[in-house]
Amino acid sequence: MPKANRKSPTEKETTRQESRRFEIGGVLMIAVGLFALTAIARFDVGIAGYWTHTILEYLFGLGAFIPPLALIFLGARYIYHPRAMAVKTRDTAWIIYFVLGLITLHWWYVPTGQEIQPSWFPQYGGALGGAGVLCLRTLFGETGVKIALLVILVVNTIFVSKWTVTDGVNFVKGKAQPHWEKASDKVKETVEAHRHVETTPTEQKQRAQFFSFDKSKEKPPVNDAPAPERTTKAAAVTPFTPSAAAPAAAPEPSWTQPEPDTDTEQVKPDIAPAKPKNDRADYKLPPLSLLTKTRQSTADTQAEVAENAQKLEELLASFGVETKITHASRGPSVTRYELEPGPGVKVSKIVNLADDIALQLAATDVRIEAPIPGKAAVGIEVPNREISSVGLREVLACDEFQHAVGGIAVGLGEDITGQPVITDLAKMPHLLVAGSTGSGKSVCINTLVASILLRSYPDEVKLILIDPKVVELAQYNHIPHLLTPVVTDVKKAAGVLRWAVREMENRYRLFASAKVRNITSYNEANPDSPLPLVVIIIDELADLMMVAPHDVEDAIARLAQMARAAGLHLVLATQRPSVDVLTGTIKANIPSRISFAVSSQIDSRTILDMAGAEKLLGKGDMLFYPIGAPKPRRVQGAFISDADVEKLVEYIKKQGQPEYNETVVQPAAEAEETQTPRWEDELLPDAIRMVMDTEQASVSMLQRRFRVGYTRAGRLIDTMENMGIVGPSLGSKARDILLTKDEVEELLARYEGDSEA
Repeated sequence: MPKANRKSPTEKETTRQESRRFEIGGVLMIAVGLFALTAIARFDVGIAGYWTHTILEYLFGLGAFIPPLALIFLGARYIYHPRAMAVKTRDTAWIIYFVLGLITLHWWYVPTGQEIQPSWFPQYGGALGGAGVLCLRTLFGETGVKIALLVILVVNTIFVSKWTVTDGVNFVKGKAQPHWEKASDKVKETVEAHRHVETTPTEQKQRAQFFSFDKSKEKPPVNDAPAPERTTKAAAVTPFTPSAAAPAAAPEPSWTQPEPDTDTEQVKPDIAPAKPKNDRADYKLPPLSLLTKTRQSTADTQAEVAENAQKLEELLASFGVETKITHASRGPSVTRYELEPGPGVKVSKIVNLADDIALQLAATDVRIEAPIPGKAAVGIEVPNREISSVGLREVLACDEFQHAVGGIAVGLGEDITGQPVITDLAKMPHLLVAGSTGSGKSVCINTLVASILLRSYPDEVKLILIDPKVVELAQYNHIPHLLTPVVTDVKKAAGVLRWAVREMENRYRLFASAKVRNITSYNEANPDSPLPLVVIIIDELADLMMVAPHDVEDAIARLAQMARAAGLHLVLATQRPSVDVLTGTIKANIPSRISFAVSSQIDSRTILDMAGAEKLLGKGDMLFYPIGAPKPRRVQGAFISDADVEKLVEYIKKQGQPEYNETVVQPAAEAEETQTPRWEDELLPDAIRMVMDTEQASVSMLQRRFRVGYTRAGRLIDTMENMGIVGPSLGSKARDILLTKDEVEELLARYEGDSEA
């Protein structure tokens, strides 16, 4: 017998050394793979890790973690199976899958013509995917790329699974054949059974009705909420994530609210001025279907966003500003492009290019928000070529408004991302609205009133509408939510504000007796007699300030400072945002602002204390600056037509009549109180006598004699002027004394008698 083939000691040592080499090589491969994974995860791995991460990201894009994992797997196989390192067909197929995924990812997201632009490599398919897409597009065109990718996928799957197309067809056919035969037999049996059954005339009629087409059901019920927009391929747009122009609104709310268990006891007239005539069980909230649904634009806006993004990058690069567009949000009227400045780029350098950007994009104006609150990016807001209309119905159909609890929820419009903007007027707690003529200010007031009427019962929220322009709010007359008819007389409007101050003081006295701090606590403690919230809306503040500036300013200041806890809220609107209308006292006490388009930067600073409103587009384009916000928020205001307002008001009028409070509007003689002021300062009689004795009407003299501040002394002189004792200010000259001592004594005696009475 031949001797067994035994290895010599030298051969064994050689085999052991080869095994060690394989193990060392495998360990090194695993170590390199782990290091690469750590670098991709952005751990602190030094310069080598930084360059490893950069190279892998630029080569493979989002698939940068796959090669390190493959290297770890190969290292393990190299250690345990050193003889099985030959590349197999299946290994090649998996590599093809990887490359195919990178190519598909890059083709799907990157616009045509920018396949090998380095800025896209880390975000999508890397240089490998970009080169593959460029080759396929050059060889086969856009349609051919789809066919080529599908063919490669099918062929590669056949290699991996060892299946053929014929096997797949036969498998499906074999599985479906028995079920098809069973179904055919059942159909035949059913037909034969019905063929031999005799039917009565009644059954024949019922069968005919069953198989007939019911015309009453021809039209299926349609959901009032707008249908969601079709998602298009992002490759035709931008490498960033553009937000939808009009997101799908929530289904229309049912607007049903629970009925109260017991009848609500009405509040006393001196505390709550109005009593609802109808119980809540008899009052139905208006349905949202009363409002007209706005047609959504079907224009393809994706190409416009992509084109502007490319122009922006090219323009900034030409000025030496290194930036990268990371995101784009398309709203109804503007699109905001979010730019991430490169290292060492100053934000002011981008801001100073606003005019050049507007010229390059052929835009009317461009607003730059630098930086965007909460983001390390600069926002460039570019007007859309086609402005989409925002309907109030779509805004109020959102879940936030539907499920709002308490307060006074109102819908303003849609923000720059297309999301509905809902705010609580009770949390503001007062609102200042300003804008030039035709900017959308009056429509905004109508949307606020309509929002309140759509979700508030008459005993929950009461309205006082002051309309010096006579025609803007007249359509709301005779609705049960009103405390008084729409006030159009400017002189009476000052009396309304004085009534509001008295009502606020009465409520605070009531809270003190009930040992509560605000209206919410009081209503929780007294569920049978809750106090309603009161919203006072003034459509044109400038007219009031011209007639009675001191009374109006003082009343607004007191209400703005103290009325929040008492449940009284102000909405002041004006089309003349000048400092004599929006005084410092009014602005300091009303922190929530809405600014529509204005003519100058000075007007914008008067409203918002910053520039920006002069760049708005008009037609509802606004900057909403609520209390506590770091910067204004750009919103496209919701639109409600006059016809919708009329339908809403008519629906509410049919459910009840208003119960007006006569004490809200004072008589004419009392409304002209500015001509016959009462003793508002106990020093006034002494000050008048001192002026008559010295024959000098000087603020500084009153300060020295009575040791009072400049404000109080100036108020005393102004009161004397209103009483007709002294003349108007003549600059550096002294005021004229208009009355004699005897006339003054007679006037003082009459006033003292009135005050005692």
